[in-house]
Amino acid sequence: MLIGQLVLFDVLEIPIQESFYNGELLITNFFVFGWKRIIAILGLVAITGLLTYFHPVHWKHVDPLPRYVILTLLLIQTYAITFLEYNHYHDKWFWADRILLAVLAIYTAFNPYALVIYLVELVLLVGQLEFPSVIGYDHTHKSLVMPLLISFWVFLVIHRLSGRRVKWPLYTLFIFSLLASWYLQAGIAKVKLNWQTDNNLYNMLAASVDAGWLHNLSEIALQSVATLVQENYLLLQYGGLAVELIFPLLLVINRRIAIFCFINFIIFHLMVYVVSGIFFWQWIIMETVIIAVLLYRPQSTAVLFTRPYWALFALLLILNPLFIHITPLAWLDCGFINSYTFYLRNDTGEKQRLDSSFFSPYDVGFAKNRFTYTNPDNVVAKTLGQCHDAQVVQLVEQWSENSEADNREKVRNYKAEFGMNNYNEQRAEKFRRFLTEFTQNKLRYDPQFISQVDVPIHMQQGKNQQNFSFDEANQLIIVYEEKVVRPDLKFFSLKTDSVRMDVSPQQAVR
Repeated sequence: MLIGQLVLFDVLEIPIQESFYNGELLITNFFVFGWKRIIAILGLVAITGLLTYFHPVHWKHVDPLPRYVILTLLLIQTYAITFLEYNHYHDKWFWADRILLAVLAIYTAFNPYALVIYLVELVLLVGQLEFPSVIGYDHTHKSLVMPLLISFWVFLVIHRLSGRRVKWPLYTLFIFSLLASWYLQAGIAKVKLNWQTDNNLYNMLAASVDAGWLHNLSEIALQSVATLVQENYLLLQYGGLAVELIFPLLLVINRRIAIFCFINFIIFHLMVYVVSGIFFWQWIIMETVIIAVLLYRPQSTAVLFTRPYWALFALLLILNPLFIHITPLAWLDCGFINSYTFYLRNDTGEKQRLDSSFFSPYDVGFAKNRFTYTNPDNVVAKTLGQCHDAQVVQLVEQWSENSEADNREKVRNYKAEFGMNNYNEQRAEKFRRFLTEFTQNKLRYDPQFISQVDVPIHMQQGKNQQNFSFDEANQLIIVYEEKVVRPDLKFFSLKTDSVRMDVSPQQAVR
């Protein structure tokens, strides 16, 4: 199954150019895929048709846990993409493809074999967010979804062609193992960084607050949260590491322990949300569904908690990272921030700060703020003050309140010796073009209804600006700042620079 998943994933990883998204119905541009991929996709369609005719299957034939998990993921993905924000960069709704995706989802709800056709359309429609290739659209929070959907279809085919001799509990075990692998790989990567002792979780909170997170809290409430994290960050870090390193290994001991582990995974995600504004809501929903099945359909999963399955589970924990791309979510929150803040300005001189949500559906890229390729100088940190060098954490912790010149000298020396230089003029020009076109198009046409029904924002920062009015805006101001996190949510600014861009709305025909 793992090999089949790998092959199918490769087929679905369709190389697409930006011009592909100029059409109305994306699938009609299939001739750009290359003849080998076209044959492979047509083969998948043929397999779907043949299996539907000769080996029909219904969702009721699938064991409860994989049935409810996969149907939940199907619903989540369909809703998220069908109700995706209007794309102001491409300046298109992609209506035909949204409707086609919804139709394929409904058909898949009646015929599980059709999932593979649904996945082709899903990949094509989501691909719009990969362009331009400088925003850094990140699938990390969704990276668990595609392997589960792909592997389900592969397992379903194997199950039916084997005359049902390959049983569904094996796939249920795979679901558990893949979830466990994500947590384990993150925990192992953190240990390699000495995260439990070298990190300071307060720095992540401070960086997130600087980006606009918890803006609705009063100053007293905000300081209380900061003090709580500042005084207990080691306890929180060791607790988080226990969730990622220990609980995944216990998932198949027995049903009660499994439920306990999944509850703690959810609590872990909620703690991440409080500290950073990063909301893994897809994972929380999926793990809630698993808990519900374990509670109310215990007999359907009883075989998982037997010794033969323990051994298979251990084997899958070793094999999964070899066949499935798992991003090790590990870094140090160093307390050194490189931030790009965007403002709109009108003729009267009024300025409005823009939250990352203004740039939806590219909001994740703007929340991550990875635009250092526009900066000719060396930089120290990445998203929200992330780095992989404990020296930076120590530099910030040893910051002297009484010697500004000494502090600046230390930063200059570190940047000169260890700093990253990501400057790329071509990428910077692409980024400026994106900002101009996106902002002009949004100021000209900004449909409001879609933001009332779309899914939760993954990285929540400032006030939601998916829709907001700012009359006669004609300039976009980009402010770049380097700053250091200090106690009590204070910040020391090292450098500030700004660029102004004309974004006066242009007349255009959609």
